[in-house]
Amino acid sequence: MRRAFAILAAGWIACTSALGASSDRSADESAREQFYRIRQWAASRGLNIHRHNDKSVGLVLDIFERVNREHPIGALRWALVHLEDASEPTLKRMNTLGVGWALQDAGYFEGETQLKEKGAEAMKRIPRINSVLYIGVHVGAGTDAHRVASYNPWVALRWMLDGKTVGGLALRGTEETPTRENALRMYTLGSAWFAFAEKERGSLEVGKLADLAVLSKDYFKVPVEEIGEIEAVMTMVGGRVVYER
Repeated sequence: MRRAFAILAAGWIACTSALGASSDRSADESAREQFYRIRQWAASRGLNIHRHNDKSVGLVLDIFERVNREHPIGALRWALVHLEDASEPTLKRMNTLGVGWALQDAGYFEGETQLKEKGAEAMKRIPRINSVLYIGVHVGAGTDAHRVASYNPWVALRWMLDGKTVGGLALRGTEETPTRENALRMYTLGSAWFAFAEKERGSLEVGKLADLAVLSKDYFKVPVEEIGEIEAVMTMVGGRVVYER
Protein backbone atom coordinates (compact mmCIF):
# COMPACT_ATOMS: atom_id res chain seq x y z
CA MET A 1 0.00 0.00 0.00
CA ARG A 2 1.29 3.45 -0.84
CA ARG A 3 1.85 5.61 2.20
CA ALA A 4 0.50 9.12 2.35
CA PHE A 5 2.53 12.27 2.62
CA ALA A 6 1.59 15.90 2.82
CA ILE A 7 3.42 19.17 2.35
CA LEU A 8 2.21 22.01 4.56
CA ALA A 9 2.80 25.57 3.42
CA ALA A 10 0.97 28.82 4.07
CA GLY A 11 -1.95 26.96 5.60
CA TRP A 12 -2.39 24.68 2.60
CA ILE A 13 -1.80 20.97 2.28
CA ALA A 14 -0.61 19.48 -0.99
CA CYS A 15 -1.17 15.76 -0.69
CA THR A 16 -0.32 12.64 -2.62
CA SER A 17 -2.61 10.19 -0.91
CA ALA A 18 -2.50 6.64 0.26
CA LEU A 19 -4.37 5.89 -2.94
CA GLY A 20 -1.53 7.04 -5.16
CA ALA A 21 -1.58 10.05 -7.45
CA SER A 22 -2.92 8.16 -10.46
CA SER A 23 -4.57 5.09 -8.96
CA ASP A 24 -7.80 3.52 -10.16
CA ARG A 25 -10.79 2.53 -8.03
CA SER A 26 -9.19 -0.74 -6.89
CA ALA A 27 -7.53 0.66 -3.73
CA ASP A 28 -8.03 -1.64 -0.78
CA GLU A 29 -10.22 -0.70 2.19
CA SER A 30 -7.30 0.18 4.47
CA ALA A 31 -5.97 2.62 1.90
CA ARG A 32 -9.39 4.22 1.55
CA GLU A 33 -9.71 4.54 5.32
CA GLN A 34 -6.28 6.15 5.62
CA PHE A 35 -7.23 8.58 2.88
CA TYR A 36 -10.49 9.39 4.71
CA ARG A 37 -8.70 10.05 8.02
CA ILE A 38 -6.30 12.46 6.31
CA ARG A 39 -9.27 14.35 4.81
CA GLN A 40 -10.99 14.49 8.19
CA TRP A 41 -7.90 16.10 9.65
CA ALA A 42 -7.71 18.47 6.71
CA ALA A 43 -11.33 19.56 7.06
CA SER A 44 -10.22 22.71 8.91
CA ARG A 45 -7.43 23.48 6.44
CA GLY A 46 -6.85 24.23 2.79
CA LEU A 47 -6.20 21.17 0.64
CA ASN A 48 -5.27 20.37 -2.92
CA ILE A 49 -5.16 16.85 -4.31
CA HIS A 50 -3.15 15.86 -7.37
CA ARG A 51 -5.15 13.54 -9.64
CA HIS A 52 -4.20 12.88 -13.23
CA ASN A 53 -7.25 11.24 -14.76
CA ASP A 54 -11.01 11.03 -14.51
CA LYS A 55 -10.87 7.26 -14.06
CA SER A 56 -9.33 7.58 -10.61
CA VAL A 57 -10.93 10.72 -9.24
CA GLY A 58 -14.28 9.16 -8.37
CA LEU A 59 -12.81 7.49 -5.32
CA VAL A 60 -11.41 10.83 -4.13
CA LEU A 61 -14.77 12.53 -4.53
CA ASP A 62 -16.49 9.65 -2.73
CA ILE A 63 -14.36 10.39 0.31
CA PHE A 64 -14.73 14.16 -0.05
CA GLU A 65 -18.50 13.64 0.07
CA ARG A 66 -18.15 11.44 3.14
CA VAL A 67 -16.09 14.10 4.91
CA ASN A 68 -18.51 16.81 3.78
CA ARG A 69 -21.40 15.07 5.52
CA GLU A 70 -19.53 15.38 8.84
CA HIS A 71 -17.51 18.57 8.29
CA PRO A 72 -18.85 20.82 5.48
CA ILE A 73 -15.96 21.65 3.13
CA GLY A 74 -17.63 24.13 0.79
CA ALA A 75 -16.00 27.19 2.36
CA LEU A 76 -12.52 25.63 2.51
CA ARG A 77 -11.79 25.92 -1.21
CA TRP A 78 -10.26 22.48 -1.60
CA ALA A 79 -8.88 21.81 -5.06
CA LEU A 80 -8.20 19.03 -7.51
CA VAL A 81 -5.03 19.58 -9.52
CA HIS A 82 -4.35 18.42 -13.12
CA LEU A 83 -7.29 16.13 -14.00
CA GLU A 84 -7.03 17.11 -17.67
CA ASP A 85 -9.74 14.68 -18.83
CA ALA A 86 -12.35 15.62 -16.22
CA SER A 87 -15.83 14.52 -17.30
CA GLU A 88 -19.01 16.54 -16.86
CA PRO A 89 -20.28 14.26 -14.05
CA THR A 90 -17.00 14.77 -12.20
CA LEU A 91 -17.16 18.54 -12.65
CA LYS A 92 -20.74 18.60 -11.38
CA ARG A 93 -19.75 16.66 -8.25
CA MET A 94 -16.89 19.11 -7.69
CA ASN A 95 -19.26 22.05 -8.05
CA THR A 96 -21.71 20.59 -5.54
CA LEU A 97 -18.88 20.23 -3.00
CA GLY A 98 -17.36 23.66 -3.71
CA VAL A 99 -14.12 22.01 -4.86
CA GLY A 100 -12.05 24.03 -7.34
CA TRP A 101 -10.00 22.90 -10.34
CA ALA A 102 -6.35 23.92 -10.74
CA LEU A 103 -5.85 23.52 -14.49
CA GLN A 104 -2.45 23.39 -16.18
CA ASP A 105 -1.26 23.20 -19.78
CA ALA A 106 -0.10 19.58 -19.69
CA GLY A 107 -1.63 19.04 -23.12
CA TYR A 108 0.82 21.49 -24.64
CA PHE A 109 3.69 19.08 -24.02
CA GLU A 110 1.82 15.77 -23.70
CA GLY A 111 -0.89 16.17 -26.33
CA GLU A 112 0.52 13.66 -28.80
CA THR A 113 0.82 11.04 -26.05
CA GLN A 114 -2.71 11.77 -24.85
CA LEU A 115 -3.95 11.46 -28.44
CA LYS A 116 -2.57 7.91 -28.68
CA GLU A 117 -4.22 6.98 -25.38
CA LYS A 118 -7.61 8.64 -25.80
CA GLY A 119 -8.20 9.22 -29.52
CA ALA A 120 -8.91 12.34 -31.57
CA GLU A 121 -12.61 12.61 -30.69
CA ALA A 122 -11.97 12.62 -26.94
CA MET A 123 -9.13 15.12 -27.30
CA LYS A 124 -11.53 17.67 -28.76
CA ARG A 125 -13.00 18.00 -25.25
CA ILE A 126 -9.78 17.89 -23.20
CA PRO A 127 -9.77 19.84 -21.05
CA ARG A 128 -13.43 20.90 -20.77
CA ILE A 129 -12.63 24.58 -20.34
CA ASN A 130 -15.99 25.97 -21.41
CA SER A 131 -18.01 23.20 -19.77
CA VAL A 132 -16.43 23.84 -16.39
CA LEU A 133 -17.33 27.54 -16.56
CA TYR A 134 -20.92 26.67 -17.49
CA ILE A 135 -21.17 24.18 -14.62
CA GLY A 136 -19.78 26.79 -12.22
CA VAL A 137 -16.62 25.22 -10.81
CA HIS A 138 -13.95 27.70 -9.75
CA VAL A 139 -10.95 27.35 -12.07
CA GLY A 140 -7.44 28.66 -11.68
CA ALA A 141 -5.06 28.28 -14.63
CA GLY A 142 -1.34 27.65 -14.34
CA THR A 143 1.68 25.92 -15.87
CA ASP A 144 2.85 23.27 -13.36
CA ALA A 145 6.39 24.61 -13.88
CA HIS A 146 9.34 24.23 -13.65
CA ARG A 147 10.20 20.54 -13.78
CA VAL A 148 7.50 19.36 -16.17
CA ALA A 149 6.49 22.48 -18.10
CA SER A 150 7.46 25.98 -19.08
CA TYR A 151 6.71 28.64 -16.48
CA ASN A 152 5.61 31.06 -19.24
CA PRO A 153 1.96 32.07 -18.67
CA TRP A 154 1.61 33.41 -22.20
CA VAL A 155 2.50 30.05 -23.73
CA ALA A 156 -0.13 28.47 -21.50
CA LEU A 157 -2.72 31.08 -22.49
CA ARG A 158 -1.98 30.54 -26.17
CA TRP A 159 -2.50 26.80 -25.67
CA MET A 160 -5.81 27.46 -23.93
CA LEU A 161 -6.93 29.42 -27.00
CA ASP A 162 -5.60 27.33 -29.89
CA GLY A 163 -5.33 23.83 -28.38
CA LYS A 164 -2.02 23.23 -30.16
CA THR A 165 0.78 21.11 -28.78
CA VAL A 166 4.40 22.21 -28.72
CA GLY A 167 4.70 20.29 -32.01
CA GLY A 168 1.92 22.36 -33.61
CA LEU A 169 -0.80 19.70 -33.57
CA ALA A 170 -4.26 21.19 -32.95
CA LEU A 171 -6.35 18.88 -30.77
CA ARG A 172 -9.06 20.72 -28.81
CA GLY A 173 -12.34 21.54 -30.53
CA THR A 174 -14.04 24.92 -30.68
CA GLU A 175 -16.75 23.79 -28.22
CA GLU A 176 -14.18 23.76 -25.41
CA THR A 177 -12.10 26.76 -26.54
CA PRO A 178 -12.60 29.76 -24.21
CA THR A 179 -12.70 33.41 -25.10
CA ARG A 180 -9.54 35.43 -24.48
CA GLU A 181 -11.26 37.20 -21.59
CA ASN A 182 -12.30 33.96 -19.90
CA ALA A 183 -8.85 32.41 -20.33
CA LEU A 184 -7.19 35.44 -18.77
CA ARG A 185 -9.76 35.56 -15.99
CA MET A 186 -8.91 31.94 -15.04
CA TYR A 187 -5.25 32.87 -14.85
CA THR A 188 -5.78 35.99 -12.71
CA LEU A 189 -8.96 36.30 -10.68
CA GLY A 190 -9.57 32.56 -10.91
CA SER A 191 -6.23 31.71 -9.34
CA ALA A 192 -6.62 34.40 -6.67
CA TRP A 193 -9.77 32.60 -5.47
CA PHE A 194 -7.73 29.57 -4.38
CA ALA A 195 -5.65 31.78 -2.09
CA PHE A 196 -8.74 33.53 -0.63
CA ALA A 197 -7.26 36.66 -2.23
CA GLU A 198 -9.83 37.65 -4.87
CA LYS A 199 -10.66 40.82 -2.89
CA GLU A 200 -7.00 41.86 -2.91
CA ARG A 201 -5.66 40.82 -6.30
CA GLY A 202 -6.55 39.18 -9.59
CA SER A 203 -8.14 42.24 -11.22
CA LEU A 204 -7.45 45.95 -11.53
CA GLU A 205 -9.97 47.62 -9.23
CA VAL A 206 -10.01 50.46 -6.74
CA GLY A 207 -8.96 49.17 -3.33
CA LYS A 208 -6.97 46.20 -4.62
CA LEU A 209 -3.22 45.78 -4.66
CA ALA A 210 -1.49 47.60 -7.52
CA ASP A 211 0.07 44.44 -8.95
CA LEU A 212 0.24 44.79 -12.72
CA ALA A 213 2.37 44.41 -15.83
CA VAL A 214 2.77 46.56 -18.93
CA LEU A 215 3.02 44.18 -21.88
CA SER A 216 4.92 44.19 -25.15
CA LYS A 217 1.77 43.36 -27.14
CA ASP A 218 -1.98 43.71 -26.65
CA TYR A 219 -3.20 40.28 -25.55
CA PHE A 220 -6.72 41.02 -26.77
CA LYS A 221 -5.73 42.15 -30.27
CA VAL A 222 -2.67 40.24 -31.49
CA PRO A 223 -3.16 37.05 -33.51
CA VAL A 224 -3.47 34.02 -31.24
CA GLU A 225 -0.20 32.56 -32.52
CA GLU A 226 1.66 35.64 -31.21
CA ILE A 227 0.32 35.47 -27.65
CA GLY A 228 3.13 33.14 -26.59
CA GLU A 229 5.65 35.86 -27.53
CA ILE A 230 4.23 38.46 -25.13
CA GLU A 231 6.66 39.78 -22.52
CA ALA A 232 6.48 42.25 -19.67
CA VAL A 233 8.19 45.58 -20.31
CA MET A 234 7.37 46.83 -16.81
CA THR A 235 6.08 45.09 -13.67
CA MET A 236 4.60 46.67 -10.55
CA VAL A 237 4.01 44.94 -7.22
CA GLY A 238 2.05 46.82 -4.59
CA GLY A 239 2.33 49.99 -6.66
CA ARG A 240 6.13 49.82 -6.81
CA VAL A 241 8.04 49.24 -10.05
CA VAL A 242 10.10 46.06 -9.57
CA TYR A 243 11.08 45.47 -13.20
CA GLU A 244 11.52 47.73 -16.21
CA ARG A 245 13.06 46.93 -19.55
